[in-house]
Amino acid sequence: MRKQICALFLLVQASLFSFTLKEQLEKAPVGDYIVTQINKTYSVIAIHSIEAGRVIFEEIDIPQANLKQVKSDWKKWVEVGAPGHSNWMMYEVDLNQGSINECYSFTRMCWVKWNEIDSFLINLLPLALQKVPPSQQKKIGPAPIDPSFDNRRVWKPKLTLEGKKQPKVNFDVYRVEWPSDETLLSNKQIDLYFTDESAPFALPYWVQIGDGSGATFVVQGVEIGHDLSSPQTQMPKRIPEFVGSIHLGESVISTQISTPHYFKRFHLHLIDLDRTQDLPISIPFEMKTKEQGRDLHELNISLDAIRDKLIEGHHYSFIMSVDDAPYFSFESYDQFLWKTDKTS
Repeated sequence: MRKQICALFLLVQASLFSFTLKEQLEKAPVGDYIVTQINKTYSVIAIHSIEAGRVIFEEIDIPQANLKQVKSDWKKWVEVGAPGHSNWMMYEVDLNQGSINECYSFTRMCWVKWNEIDSFLINLLPLALQKVPPSQQKKIGPAPIDPSFDNRRVWKPKLTLEGKKQPKVNFDVYRVEWPSDETLLSNKQIDLYFTDESAPFALPYWVQIGDGSGATFVVQGVEIGHDLSSPQTQMPKRIPEFVGSIHLGESVISTQISTPHYFKRFHLHLIDLDRTQDLPISIPFEMKTKEQGRDLHELNISLDAIRDKLIEGHHYSFIMSVDDAPYFSFESYDQFLWKTDKTS
């Protein structure tokens, strides 16, 4: 549930407000951050970088039990390494595709798969966000017996900007109903509170989720701010890899690689495993995208282009290098045996 709510909190702008909020986020200042509270966990969520329709978010979690280490200064807490944190990660969001490309955990020092968020985003994309008029917004105090005489004031969150209360800032409220599916958000009504023009901010400050029965789940805004400086200067780059087997056909050898979107130019080489003293041989290939969400690509190598380089009875594998990252290459786990006589 918490991952779904975090995704909603971060990614609603990519789908629900595609005409204005998406553009707003694309030009949002790097370093803007929000602190949220879900149950007994506080999270700093910052815009780390923005480029070509992709936003890298940085999230740092700290349990309530360790909150004293923040010392009421969230920016300083992050700058000194976030002592007492329980989770620190970055994830890249593609605003155009409405997907999380990849996520890296600095705490675990590994890449994290958010498969369950992929389906969440597909459902989120077509939903329309509607502005809620004051008459339908949450009010202060109990409802009157006769709703026609409801003079209660509209409720609004208490905004804190970098440690300072901002009582004069108002909020615009938007609502969406989650579609009927098998998730915990199914058929829930979701209200999102955005700061008005007096304190513009790209992300919702407060999220309230209800099911019509009066029960609600709240993502509380604690603080927003600007110019957050993180000791994590960049998101690590994921190394491409071969996946699956090498298939030897009548005219084509095929295999697959998984590679992040930021690597574009590759070179493929053939390795003779029975003559390890030989250098890898550069060979031509075609690469076709198979699954955009997984960055999965199929490699096809024409046998006519490499037949004169193959030796009968020898075992071969592939190694690939990347122009965008000349400091590393990666080798196929699988290999194939070259035999011209298929019957023996």
